[in-house]
Order: sequence, then C-alpha cells, then structure tokens
Amino acid sequence: MVSGPTSPSMASEDSARVLWGRRQASAGLVLAGWVGYYLLALGCIVLSRLPQEISTLWLPDALAVLWLLMLPPAQRRWPLLGLVLVIPAANLSYGDPWRLAVSFIPANLSQIALAAWLLERHVQPHRALTEPAHLLRAMGLGGALPAAFGGGVACLIVPALVGTPLGPSLGNLWWSWVVSSFFGSVTLLPLGLWVLARGSPLSRLLRLRALGALLLVALACWFLPQWVSTPFLLMMVLLGAVALNGGFLLAAVAAVLASVLLNAEYALGRMLLQQTRTIDAPMAVTAMLVTVIPTVLIGAVRERLQQQLRQVQAGEALLRSMADATPVLLCLVDRQERIVQLNPAGARLLGASRPEELIGQSLAERVPLQDARDGQGVLTTLRAPTGSVRQLMLHRARVAGGPQGGAVYSLMDVTDQLEAQQLREQTARAEARSQAKSALLSHMSHELRTPLNAVLGFAQLLQTELGRAPLPRQHERLQLLLQSGWHLLGMIDELLDLSRIEAGQLALDCHTVALAPLLGEAVAMVQADAARRHIVIETPPALTRHYVHADPLRLRQVLINLLSNAVKYNREGGRVRIEVAAEAGHWTLSVADTGLGISLAQQPHVFEPFNRLDQARSSVPGTGIGLSITRRLVEAMGGRMGFLSDPGAGSTFWVSLAAAEAPARADTGLQRAEAPPVRPARVLCVEDDPVSALLVTQALALDGHQVQVAGTAGEALRLAQAAPPDLMLIDFRLPDFGGPELHRRLREDPRLVGLPCIALTAQATDDDRRAAGPGWAAFLAKPVDLSVLRHAVAAALQPDRPRPVA
Repeated sequence: MVSGPTSPSMASEDSARVLWGRRQASAGLVLAGWVGYYLLALGCIVLSRLPQEISTLWLPDALAVLWLLMLPPAQRRWPLLGLVLVIPAANLSYGDPWRLAVSFIPANLSQIALAAWLLERHVQPHRALTEPAHLLRAMGLGGALPAAFGGGVACLIVPALVGTPLGPSLGNLWWSWVVSSFFGSVTLLPLGLWVLARGSPLSRLLRLRALGALLLVALACWFLPQWVSTPFLLMMVLLGAVALNGGFLLAAVAAVLASVLLNAEYALGRMLLQQTRTIDAPMAVTAMLVTVIPTVLIGAVRERLQQQLRQVQAGEALLRSMADATPVLLCLVDRQERIVQLNPAGARLLGASRPEELIGQSLAERVPLQDARDGQGVLTTLRAPTGSVRQLMLHRARVAGGPQGGAVYSLMDVTDQLEAQQLREQTARAEARSQAKSALLSHMSHELRTPLNAVLGFAQLLQTELGRAPLPRQHERLQLLLQSGWHLLGMIDELLDLSRIEAGQLALDCHTVALAPLLGEAVAMVQADAARRHIVIETPPALTRHYVHADPLRLRQVLINLLSNAVKYNREGGRVRIEVAAEAGHWTLSVADTGLGISLAQQPHVFEPFNRLDQARSSVPGTGIGLSITRRLVEAMGGRMGFLSDPGAGSTFWVSLAAAEAPARADTGLQRAEAPPVRPARVLCVEDDPVSALLVTQALALDGHQVQVAGTAGEALRLAQAAPPDLMLIDFRLPDFGGPELHRRLREDPRLVGLPCIALTAQATDDDRRAAGPGWAAFLAKPVDLSVLRHAVAAALQPDRPRPVA
C-alpha cells in the first residue's frame, strides 16, 4: 500500500494522540507515586509501633524524592501538593489522632522538596554510580541535610499541635527523625540513582545469578540476627561479596533488602542481641548503617573499575583493528629482535599467511635492520616472496620498560609512491622539454616568418610589376620562388601546429559548421594542382543538410591536407573521389585516390610524424607530418580518422565528426568577400624591420596609398596624435612596447578612438589573436599574401565600415 502525503488535519490528530498519551503516562506515574508513598508510610508506621518506641527506617520520603525527579519540573507542583492528603492518610489509617497526623505534613513536605532540589542541582546520577565520593555527596545532599532540616521543622510543629514532643525531649524527637529519615534515604537513594541514570533494572535483576544472590541475602538477614549475637559484621562481609561480584545495581538492591529485613527484625524484637543485652534504637540504626553503606560504595568502586576495564578493552580492540587494517608492517620484537607481535599486513609482507607463523622468529633475518635509527625513517629494500624487490621505509621506536623490552618496527611499502614520484618527475621534465621546444619553435617561427615575408612579398611585387605577360624564363623563376616560399611557410606552420598539439596548447573554437562551403573552398585550393596533372576530383551532390561540430579553421585545414595528399600521391590522369555518409550520429567524409597505395609494411607507420614512408626519396615535396597533424586535429575536435589502402590501387582516408543540428544561421567557414573599391589614403605602418616596412610601402603604393613608417610604438603614437592617419598597420613585436599595448593607448585617445588598425605580425597563433584584444579591423599573419593585404586595407577604409568601440 502506498501512503500519500500527510494532511494538516492528520498531523494535528497525531500530535493530539501523542500529547494525550504523554498525559496519561504522567497521570499514571503520579498515581503510582501517591499509592507507593501511602503503602510504604503505612508499613513503616506499623513497624515503628511494635515493641520499639521510634521508627528505625523511614522509606516514603526517599521514594517521593525519586518520584519527583522522574517527573518534568513543570509537572511537580500538583503531585507534591497531593502529598498533603497522602501523608496524614497513612497515620489516620493506623488510627493516630488527626492532630498527630497533620503535624507531620510540614516536616515531610519540606524535607522532600529540599532533597529533590539539592539532588537535581548538585548530583549527577551517572557519576554517583561509578565514583564513591560522588555517591557519598549524593547521600549527604539527598539524605543528611534534608533529614536535619525536616527534623527541625518537626520539633517546631509537632509539640505545638500535639502538645508533646513524642518522647523524653525535643532533642530525642529531632534525633529520631534524622536517624530514621537518613537511614531511609541512603537505603533507597542508590537504587533510585540507577533508575534515573539507566532506566528500569528488571532485566538485570531477573537473571538466575542475581536472584540467587538476593535470596542468600534475604535468608542471612532473616536468620543470622536470631542465631548470632553480633550479626552485623557477618552481614557486612556477605553484602560486600555480593557487591564485588554483582556490581552497583545488585549492591543497591541488596542494601534495600538488608535494610528492610534488619529493620523488621529489630522492630519485632527478634534479634538475639536484644535478648542478651539492652540496645536502643540509635545504636541499632548506626550498626545497620555501617553494614549497608559500604555495600553500595563497594558496588560503585566495582562499577568504576568495570567501566575503566571496558574502556581499556575498547581501546585495545580499536588499536588492534587499526593495526590489522593498516597496510603497514607493525611488529613488536624483544631484546633479541625476535617477533613478539605482528599485524596481518606485516605477515603478508614477510611471506606468511598468518602472524602466528612468524612469532618467535628473528625479524633481522628477514628485513635489514642494521640502518634503523630511533625516530628516523630509513629507506631499505626487501625481496618479496614473488621475487620482486620492494622499497620500504623503516622506522624504529624503543619500548620504554615492559617485561620483554625490545622495540617496535614499522615498515611501509613505498615502491609505488617512489615509482609514481619518478613518473611525475619524468613527466615534469618531459613537459618542460615540450614547453621549451614549443617556445623555441614559436620563436623560430617568428624569426623565419619575418625574412620569409620579404622573400614572398617582393616576389609577389615583381610578379605584379612584370604584368600579365612576363618573359617565360622570368615567369618560371618567379613561380618557383613563390612555390618554394609558400612550401617553406607551410612547413613552418605544420611544425608550429605539431608543437602546440604535443604541448596541449592548441586552442579550438568548436561550434556548428556547414560542411559544404568548407569542402568547396578546400577543393578550390587544390584544383589548380589537380588540373596540372589531369586529375579529376569527383565531389558529392549538394550537401544541404550536412552540419558538424568542429572548428571551421581547423576543419578547413584538415580537408585541404586530405585533398592535397590525394592529388600529390596520385598518378597522372587519376581520380579523387569525395563521399559523405551518415553513421551513428556522425558525418563521415572519405577521400579516395587512385595512386600507388601504401604497402602493408608501411601502413602501421602512416600517422608517425616525419615519416614519409615510401615517398621519402620521391620528387613529391612534403615533411611527413601532415597526416599526423590532421589526425590530432580531428581527435581534438572529438572525431576519428582512419584509412584503407590497397597497394597498387590507391588509398582512402576518412574523417568522422559529430553531426550537429542545422542552426538558423550556420558558420560556413572562411569566406572571402568581394573586393571593395580602392580609396587612396594615408597609412601609418608601425614596423621595426626596414625590409618589411619597405615591402608594405611598395605594396600599398600600387593602390595609391601614402605610407609613413614608424620604427617604435612610442614614435607611432606621437605621429598619430600629431596628424591622425586614415589607417594603421601595427606589428606586435616592437622595441619599446608591444602592438596590443599601442592599440589600447590609441583607443584611449578620443581623437583616435575610431582609427582602424590592422595587425600585420609574425606572431600569428590563436593565443596571439586572443591576447591582441578586440577592435582590430583585420589580423594578418606574416608572410602575407599581398592581395589579401590590399583587400584588407581597402575594406578597412570603407566609409560605411563600423568603427571599433573604445
């Protein structure tokens, strides 16, 4: 059955039932207290009116005190007031005159209230059970002081109402009251403290051993006083033995039983002592107190010792469990280095299945102990049972005293930690080497790009100035120069990409990308080479719904690499076939060629960097790292790459990327805009390399621009502030401060905040682009394609172009 949520009405009904149950329980406890007080009082009155003239044991007040302590403080007022009727009821039931019955009410009530208040404020039941001094304090505060106070009240009230002190004198009345009340308190208080601290004692008392001990006490108390003239010494020995064997609870119950029976014997006049000599009630009560009080004190001592023993045993068990659970060898040896105790982990480390197998054997025969020093860890070696050598950290601590002397040894297996530390150190060194290599490659890339910029730039200028019909020899030389330069640039870019990938510094911007435009651009890039070798590129039908999750710049690089390889390593007049297929949430693009293929022996090494396989000695240019970079780029974008090759018939390389939903407007990759019209302008070029500055000046002069050159950032800032140009070309690495800082200062000047700036730098990584900050009109990497430079300048000078935001 499934229960639903509880409604407010149901919750209120449950609360009402709980409250009603508590009230019923409280009412039952109050009624039981009144009835118990009445019956005990009547019994004590009956005993006191037998042959003796005073009551030797008054238990009702002690019961009332414990009864009140069991009730919450807010519920004690009415039960206490109810005793006003219960106290005289016992005397009236026996037949005493009403004046006598009423005279006891103030004394009993004040005594009960004072004892309850003192016990609640100054006594801790748990401590009284285990500390004899605390138990004596409880007897004094709960018995002696209230009894003396109640006796004083009785001496004031009883003679005034009854007309007589009920004895020879007021002193006799006070002493009789104190003795009987104190005897009842110290008799019942220990058992009551147990109930307050630990609850009902019935489950412990109903055991056969406890019942037998109580039966023995009862028989001894009933018969010994009739047979022996001095029974109190024998009773003290018997009760002490019961307390030593049974503990505090059994001692407390035995004390109550002995007090009641001895009091009854005395009240009935059945003691042999009463028949052989004259003994008054105070002397008899003193003898009983000396007999009973040590019983509970002995029980408290035993309870304390048992508690300490349990704590010690629990501590030993905890230490043993910790020693058994620890993977470290813990071993106690004697003065001759023989094993006394050993934990299971130590036994396994020494080649035994159980510690008992090694007890008594020499530890020094199994572990080198000669280098051990007290309080200092020493690294040592141990040959394991399997034959492997383990590295151990050895510690020794001498045992101070003890019957066996010796020392405690601990052995921790640190082999895995040392190996892990060595691995971390090796990894750190490898990362440091990788970082240094990346920094070197980045620096070398910058240093190579600057002169290469001049080589390619001036070659492009020569090609432009010679016109469309140069001499055949000049045209051929310029083409070779440009091809070699762009090939060298490609090698530099590939080395830089490889170093970034290995160093984990490759930054990607992956999002939804349309596959068709990027594939079209890649095909266009290799079309000229394919046409020159009469290779036909077969493209798939219109890819209208093909979107992948990728970085468009890196995906374009991947496609160009695959198509370029398919053309380079194809045969004259061959074919390149491109196919796109859906596969389990991915788009898989494959590029197949009709070349010579890859031999079976070389196929496992296809993606190794700097390994050109069978083409190492061919005339086809290459570095051997293109495929390695391509696969790592694909994996960095969350995809997979592989190949199939049939030696002599060709190879098929495939790339699989996660498919993406078509957005409202997808990124179509890198697209060139139409060339804007050229408007001559004043351009400030910030470049510290004179050759690069000359190249920019001559290239932009083709479009009629006037170029002014500044060799430092500070000089450029002064020139721009003196006569703001129409456009600035800024290199990043300058002698005084960098190009990004110059760009920031320009935007802080209100007159130059809208000045378009183009970054033209050899620092061309993605991190450099992010570090440059926003607001650039274009970001061009050296060596620059002059047509791209002229196009970017023309676009930045358009009047309707949005200006950068400061």
